[in-house]
Amino acid sequence: MTEDRVFFTRTMARVYADQKKWDLAIEIYRYLLSRDPEDARLAEELSAVQEAAAAAAPGPEHLTALVSEWVELMIALRRIRSLRGVQRSIHEALIRE
Repeated sequence: MTEDRVFFTRTMARVYADQKKWDLAIEIYRYLLSRDPEDARLAEELSAVQEAAAAAAPGPEHLTALVSEWVELMIALRRIRSLRGVQRSIHEALIRE
C-alpha cells in the first residue's frame, strides 16, 4: 500500500474490510496496533478481519473444481482441433474433385 499513512485509520480499515479487501484492512489494523498495542478493541477487529479473510480464501475443493474445468476445456479444445482437421481434409478433397 502507499507509504502515506495519513489514511491509515480505523474507519479506512473498516471500509476495506467491508469491501473484502482483506490485505489492505489487515495492513492498516496492524499499523494501528503497532502505534497503540494496548487497544484491545483494535486487536479484536484485526482478529475478526483475519478470520473473515481466512474463511473467504478458496479451499482445496475450489482448486479441484478449477482443475476439473481445465481438463474439460482441454478435451474440448482437442475435439475442436480434430474437427478442424477433418474440415480441412474435406475441403481439400472437394477442391481436388
